[in-house]
Amino acid sequence: MVIRIIKFSLLSLLSAGIVILALSNRDFITMRLYGVPYEVQMPLFMAFFMMVGLGILLAWVVMLGRQVRLRRRLRKSEQRAVLLEQEIAMLKIGNKSLKAFDV
Repeated sequence: MVIRIIKFSLLSLLSAGIVILALSNRDFITMRLYGVPYEVQMPLFMAFFMMVGLGILLAWVVMLGRQVRLRRRLRKSEQRAVLLEQEIAMLKIGNKSLKAFDV
């Protein structure tokens, strides 16, 4: 319960900070891309939020690639573990049959 209150408080502070940032940066800026004849005018806070969103999207794509590699590696490890367990079972059966021939 205490953790939930702390999370809610931190989220509220972050939201208040974002609202203050948006209200204090309402001036329009012009964004141009070198070599492209188009330009876009937007409020500064919107450009800031777009860059933050782009950064989050880029981080998600990078982590998605890493997660795919880790899942592939996990699947191979699980397959290898099954093969090794089968081999151990075969060796145990082989040892039991050999003990029957011991005199």
